Parts: sequence; C-alpha cells; structure tokens
Amino acid sequence: MVNEAGELETFPRVNSFPGGARVSLRMYNGTEETIEVFWMNFRGFPIFYARLFSHDHLTVTTYERHPWIFRRKKDGLALTVNKEKIYMPVPAPPLENPDPSTVNYTNIEISLPVLSLLELSSRKLMATVPRVVISQLVPKTIVEYLDDLYLEEARYTMLSALLINRHTRNVEDHERN
Repeated sequence: MVNEAGELETFPRVNSFPGGARVSLRMYNGTEETIEVFWMNFRGFPIFYARLFSHDHLTVTTYERHPWIFRRKKDGLALTVNKEKIYMPVPAPPLENPDPSTVNYTNIEISLPVLSLLELSSRKLMATVPRVVISQLVPKTIVEYLDDLYLEEARYTMLSALLINRHTRNVEDHERN
C-alpha cells in the first residue's frame, strides 16, 4: 500500500486506544482465499492473531477502538470489511428478548476489495508470467508499477513470517509456564 507521501507501507498507521465497550466479534472469511488476521496494538504494531481458511470463521472478544486488519496470505493484499481496509469493532444491537446465556455477536464478513483494472491485471500477470519476461514485453511504466507490487508482496511475506514466528514463540512460552 502506498501512503500519501508515496512510500510503501506494509500496514496502515493505526493503533488501539484504551476504553470502549467490550465487543463479541464473529469474523467470517467470505473469500476463496486463506487470510491472516492482525490486531493493531496500542503502539500501532500489528499482532498476528489467526489464519482463517476459505469460508471459515473466528470468534474473539475485543473492544471498540481496537482496529483489526485482514490480509490475503499468498500476497498480503489488504482485504475489506464493509469496503474498509481497517475494521473498528462496534457492539451488536441489543437483542429484543435476551437470554442471559446467549452471546450477542457482531458478525462481519471479510471480503476481497474492488481492485482497479490496472491492479487486477497486474496481479494476474505477476501470478502467471515470469518476472524476466514481463520486463521485456511490458511498457516501462507498468513494469515500475509491478516492481512496487513485487516489493510490497516481499515485504509483507517477510513481516508476516516474523509476526507469526513471534506469536508461536509467545504461545509456546505461555504453555510452558
């Protein structure tokens, strides 16, 4: 993702804030892709939370003012909830006749964003044609655009692997103690 300054930014600059209502959230992967779920912490650092397979769901307890980010595993494409790339939880509307044992979930569906024709065709080209062939056949301006996409994908892949590794170590440490 390119920010306003024209710099590549793997994750948006957004962070959680204290306070807000508790939210029981059910996330549904409405895509045919495997996705990765990240919570943005209080310092604006992405915390890997889970991997969701196609049409799978995950329930979490979170809070208002705690942003969530969703990425396609294979290339880091930013996914959307209600056409937004950052999801800020909101409590579900109250139930009419609540049963004390019933959890009132806020349900969200994670989906692929609407891509421009340039981005859609560029991603298809990247997935099917070797990079060396692209540089010989495609106009220079498109090659430069593709180079940015390749770089974004490589940065996401590296950062995602580091975050997942950290998450795994934290879980293992917790289980040992």
